[in-house]
Amino acid sequence: MSNAIRKRISKKIKSLTKGNFTLKANLFESMRNIRMDYLL
Repeated sequence: MSNAIRKRISKKIKSLTKGNFTLKANLFESMRNIRMDYLL
């Protein structure tokens, strides 16, 4: 496999994991907000 392809794949994986992390963070944040609304 050539270097360019390998770089492109690793970049894609990085962006995917980053997206996954932000998705989890957003989910956690919204769940916390919902709980706050529920408690108030």
